[in-house]
Amino acid sequence: MIIYHGYVLSTKQDCQFHLKPELKSDANGKPDGFSIVVSNAGDWTNNIIHNPPKKLWVHGYLLHGLLYTSRLFHKIIVVATSSGIRPPLSLFLCNYNEQIHVFWSTPTPETTYGSKIRDTVKKADPNAWIWDTHKQGHPDMVACTYKMVVESGVEAVYIILNLKLTRRVVYGMES
Repeated sequence: MIIYHGYVLSTKQDCQFHLKPELKSDANGKPDGFSIVVSNAGDWTNNIIHNPPKKLWVHGYLLHGLLYTSRLFHKIIVVATSSGIRPPLSLFLCNYNEQIHVFWSTPTPETTYGSKIRDTVKKADPNAWIWDTHKQGHPDMVACTYKMVVESGVEAVYIILNLKLTRRVVYGMES
């Protein structure tokens, strides 16, 4: 099994650790590059995008990704908006045999994130809901997530949204 880990990076040695790139391994477990998705969601990330640094500082130890515990379940749903798709990318690339269902809502997904990200999502779940909010408006995240839960019979739902929306979806799933 290919293992994916992440690092926490910064543009300066002692401050603002933000990015959590995924360190990929090849089939033999040897390091095989990084994958970093930076969302233009604040001053720090805006600066990274428009003024790419020549070097980055690594902070701490290798991290397991957010969805590391997903291996406890046979069927899961990943619900994400915008760059919230980044944490589960390492899971999607892992190719383990569990069933993954994806609901990703974001403006202009291919333009914003590129075909590689879209293809990675579709490889994990060929029937993934990739909701383009520019074309389709904002979805009812609770209703869409609930529909996926009922139709797929999953054991767990991983939610990567802002706090307000996360609470709304969790409340909807618990009700």
